[in-house]
Formats: sequence, C-alpha cells, structure tokens
Amino acid sequence: MTRRRHAAIAGSLLLLGCAGCAAERRSVAEAFPPGSVASPWRLQGEVWCGTLDEAAAALGNDADRWRELGPTRVWLAVYRHEDKPAQTVTVRCFAFETADAARRAYDAGRPADAQAYEAGDAGCWTEIGVLFQWGRLVLDVFGHDASWGSQVQASLLAAFITKRMPPGAPGNPQ
Repeated sequence: MTRRRHAAIAGSLLLLGCAGCAAERRSVAEAFPPGSVASPWRLQGEVWCGTLDEAAAALGNDADRWRELGPTRVWLAVYRHEDKPAQTVTVRCFAFETADAARRAYDAGRPADAQAYEAGDAGCWTEIGVLFQWGRLVLDVFGHDASWGSQVQASLLAAFITKRMPPGAPGNPQ
C-alpha cells in the first residue's frame, strides 16, 4: 500500500471513531460545572444522581412535596464559595416523564408573586434563588439565605448550567 492510501484509511478510521463519540449520550450531570469552573463557586464532591426516594434525606422537608409531583430522576449538587466557605448554592434538578408534567411541577413550586426569570421554557425568581422548567426538567437553584445576594449568585450558577447543558438533554434527560 502506498503512504497516501494508509493516510486515507487512517483518516477514515479516525472519522468513524469520532462519529461514535458524537453519538454517545451525554448526561444532565455534565451541565453542572465541575471543580471551580463556576468560580467563585466550587462544586463540593460530585453531582449526585438517583431516585426521589434515594434523595429524600437530602431534600429534607421538600421531599414530600416533590414526591407528589412524581419526578423520575433527581440530580443534586452543592457549591461552596471559594473565599466565604459558609456560603453555599444548592442545585436540585428533577426529571419528569413529560414536559407537561415538568410544567405542572414548576407551576406548583412557583411563588404566586414571582417575577419572571429568563431560562428554559419558563422561569421565576424565588426568595432565595431561581426556579425554571426546561423540557422535562425542573431546576431549583438557591443560595444559603433569603437575600438579593443569594438570588444573584443562584442566577449566575444557573446561567453556567444552561450554557453547559448537553444538546437534547432537557427533552431526554439521562
């Protein structure tokens, strides 16, 4: 074989390998910024993923409310401020069977007087952060206390997540 033919075969194999990588399913968890990518917020540990029953202890008093809404999957993450370790931002992401079910869950959690927040299909500001529905997902991102600062920091982290969300993940969460 000639060098040119070797190069063509090697190039074809490389393209086939890359096509296989591109077809790989990507997870919702990839949207959560790792380490200090969302500086000054640093991910504590790893993004946790499981069922609502498995997440119940971490959800605390909210577990029963979310259980009634019927999420099929839950992702949880806590981010700690690099310079102020007492400050945290929590991300809770819930997947539902359909986008309509996700919208109903979002509507159930939306405060009556909430101002609109531009994210996903519908979003609002909460007392301590932001809540939004995107496809089959509902994301609740909130700070450590009821303050304007917590809302702003939660919205910044939510912006990182929306930019990092794998294509198609909100409609087919994995």
